[in-house]
Amino acid sequence: ISMNWPTKKTEQLIKAGKLRHGGNPCLRWQFSNVAVTYDSAENIKPDKKKSEQKIDGAVASIMAIAGWWPFQEEPELEEPCLLFI
Repeated sequence: ISMNWPTKKTEQLIKAGKLRHGGNPCLRWQFSNVAVTYDSAENIKPDKKKSEQKIDGAVASIMAIAGWWPFQEEPELEEPCLLFI
């Protein structure tokens, strides 16, 4: 599975304030550790080698969005889209 669009969608949700994780300090810390790799086509993905600390929870969240988002009909960003606890 390509990590490009789910990583971009996750970034969009975070910037819009639409990704809620219930104040989980571990997940917040892991998202703050994420470094990304760009290829020549401007595709992005999280890069564990570039990230200085753990990012497993953030990557799992991005993968969850990849599995969840395509099943949404007319996804809206007006309301919180996903809750991670």
